[in-house]
Amino acid sequence: MSGKDGKFKNWLEGHLIVSEYTGAFSAVGIRAIVADVVAKAGALKHWCWYQKPSTDAGITPDAIHALIKKYQLLDQLGCCAVGVKHSNVLVNAFALPKDGSIKIPFKVSKDEHALLAFFAEKLQEKQVNAEFKVLPLLPPNNRENLLEEFLASANLLGFTPASIERLIGLPVTALLGTTSMLSKEAIAAIQHLVILERLMLCQLDNDTNALRDWFVTPLAEFQRSPMDLCQSRAGLRKLYSWLNTGTEASRHRA
Repeated sequence: MSGKDGKFKNWLEGHLIVSEYTGAFSAVGIRAIVADVVAKAGALKHWCWYQKPSTDAGITPDAIHALIKKYQLLDQLGCCAVGVKHSNVLVNAFALPKDGSIKIPFKVSKDEHALLAFFAEKLQEKQVNAEFKVLPLLPPNNRENLLEEFLASANLLGFTPASIERLIGLPVTALLGTTSMLSKEAIAAIQHLVILERLMLCQLDNDTNALRDWFVTPLAEFQRSPMDLCQSRAGLRKLYSWLNTGTEASRHRA
């Protein structure tokens, strides 16, 4: 993917989001990278971010400020740690604030084995098997955690019980008892809504009021609000796919 200034590529490996980027990045480009990282993390409850900047990567002063603001939110999005492959003095040189506003641990190293061991340690602290990869149809023991996050997201966004039932095909009262009846399509819808809420909350710097306003405001692209689109699985998929292109992310934070 390309930002306004540089180019980047993010991909998921188990519970690790790997980022490669080259060229110079402004705040707009940094926000695009982080938005894509959050989307790639998806419904993972815990994950780590492995950054691998190229030797020619650069970052502007406003991009440093934007990156620090995102770092301050990552722990709320499930990130356990950030590791940076030391390959570029300019990218690795800026200092992080020491005021405790960034909750996640950092490690910068030229040794990839040391970084991978660091990630494994931080994931183990969260009782995560670093080799486990979330699939579209989650095992029963992971559905419970996802369901809790889904209900929290739906509540934050103002969903009614009727709206939830339209999305997943079951009343909320049935969900509170068991998740064994959830279809593959229902689980996909649940994941999409959780990711959508995380992605936009990150883009809006954790401002829940701004998120609620965005959710009920018609989008020019669709002439409908996100809430209206999310009244059906097809509408939710359409909105989710559109957000993953970075269109709405860049519009909010340009």
